[in-house]
Amino acid sequence: MWIFLLLVLSPFTVNSFGNFGQGCESQLLLGFLLGNTLDGFSAGSLFGNPSCPTGFMTLQGCSKNDCYFFSTEARTWEEARIDCINRGAHLTIVKNANENTAIKTQLGTINPAVAHWNALNDIHTEGTFRWDPFTKALQSGAFTDFTANMGGNNATSDCVAFNQTAFTWATLPCNSTQRYVCERKASKQFSCNAH
Repeated sequence: MWIFLLLVLSPFTVNSFGNFGQGCESQLLLGFLLGNTLDGFSAGSLFGNPSCPTGFMTLQGCSKNDCYFFSTEARTWEEARIDCINRGAHLTIVKNANENTAIKTQLGTINPAVAHWNALNDIHTEGTFRWDPFTKALQSGAFTDFTANMGGNNATSDCVAFNQTAFTWATLPCNSTQRYVCERKASKQFSCNAH
């Protein structure tokens, strides 16, 4: 009986003016319940291209599913890490040279040029770098972009930032305040216009 009512009422919804009319919301509901296509809608095609939340952007040369936030405020490394988490993201984890170049290119557009935290650090064991404090250590041969003589053992500089000149990586004291780069995956947006 419920399916019969859904089938009869499925093309109709109440629009924003309180009028009873056709709308995609009811078609979407029915499509999800039936698990197949209805007037061009299907559960698999209801969401548009991935998009970044407000304040985040995609970068040329990176996956369109990766979104980046470039802060305008300076924070300690831990404060930056927490702010990224509050934004549904994490401090950026640079996976390869292409991503590194894309981030450096964007940093080059920021005036004035300032250092920006990433997630790399050796907080727990001096000289053993990890992306964020809870991941396993970087493996031999993993991509890095340290400024000459800036990725070694320095007991007071445990957190890594893109430096403010060439945007290569440098270790800095974690309690110093720098801007930062957050990263997250794009989310798919609901679209009634999907066909």
